Amino acid sequence: MAYAEFKLCGGTFEAQLNDVSQEIAEPLFEELIMEGRRLERIFNLFDNQSELSKLNSRRKLIVSDEMAFVLRRALYFKTLTCGAFDVTRGREILERKGVNRKSGKERGNAEIFLRGNKAALEGDFIIDLGAIAKGYIADRLAEFMRERGVESGIINARGDMICFGPDEFEIEIENPFDERRVIETLKVKNKAVATSGTYRQFFGSLEKSHIIGTKELISATAVSESLTDADAIATSLMVLPSFRREDFLREFKGAKAILAENDGSISTLEAQ
Repeated sequence: MAYAEFKLCGGTFEAQLNDVSQEIAEPLFEELIMEGRRLERIFNLFDNQSELSKLNSRRKLIVSDEMAFVLRRALYFKTLTCGAFDVTRGREILERKGVNRKSGKERGNAEIFLRGNKAALEGDFIIDLGAIAKGYIADRLAEFMRERGVESGIINARGDMICFGPDEFEIEIENPFDERRVIETLKVKNKAVATSGTYRQFFGSLEKSHIIGTKELISATAVSESLTDADAIATSLMVLPSFRREDFLREFKGAKAILAENDGSISTLEAQ
């Protein structure tokens, strides 16, 4: 087994490769980190030279395949949640960090148009892809390892995980009201697990700062086929009203959600 940790997306990523020795894995890890940083440069809201910042600034851009995929998926979740999953509130995220990119205009309507790789923004807003891009980067890193012959492993993206290969992994989901207790131990094979909210799980801790608005939940954990989707599902569940959560989750075959309510109750939803 081989292990590496590295800084990415404002935190620590970890890679565990089950069928490779540490010695053999070292050059693979170097390539993995380079690929992770390449992807980060596409989606980094806080980097003025990133592709995302260029799109926010220029308002029209021929974007990379990676950006087009993530934007298209974000728009899908926006439609599915009737706008509750909203990636157009980046200015509020920046203001939390003390960064001012105001133009003096009212926000008004916020529309993202995407045709092929041609992206256009209409309205005064800033895109933040923090609720979905980190999961996408982890998915790509897992695929990067598979393409190089690694059969089994985990990419841990600051507490959210994509598990790949034939091995089954156990992931403990902690109780947000009492971190000494475990809500459930998930047995995961070729699945991804993501949590929105302030929550600790498996390798480390996670605090999602991109969730804005009134929430009925303390945390939401989602299990899905990809971490791109699991990340967005968990965030969507945090902002959707309770009566819409079950129908929403049904759109993702085999998905599962563990929800911690403000009143201290824990519930589980499963899509058939």
